[in-house]
Amino acid sequence: MAKKKRVYLLPHNETYEIVSSFHTGGIEGEGFLPCDNCGALLSKVVVVKDSNNKKSYIGADCAKTLTSIKEEDLESTMKLFKYGESIRKSIL
Repeated sequence: MAKKKRVYLLPHNETYEIVSSFHTGGIEGEGFLPCDNCGALLSKVVVVKDSNNKKSYIGADCAKTLTSIKEEDLESTMKLFKYGESIRKSIL
C-alpha cells in the first residue's frame, strides 16, 4: 500500500496565534475532530486564529509546521497536553 501524501490546507505565509487547546477524549471521550490543515483525526486539538481572526482547529503536529506560531506558546501548549495526560493516567 502506497503511503498517502498529506495535503496542508492552511497557508503558511499567514500569521497564526494559539487561542486555546483541548483534548477530545479520543475513543473513550467525545471522539475525534478532523484537522482543518491536513484532515487527520485529532484528539489533541490546538485552536489557532489567523490575522483575519478566522479560527482553525489543528493538531499539534500541524501547529509545529506553522512557523509564525511563537515557539514558547507551542511549548506551553505541549506541556499542558502532557500534564493533562499524566492526570488522566493517574485517575485511570
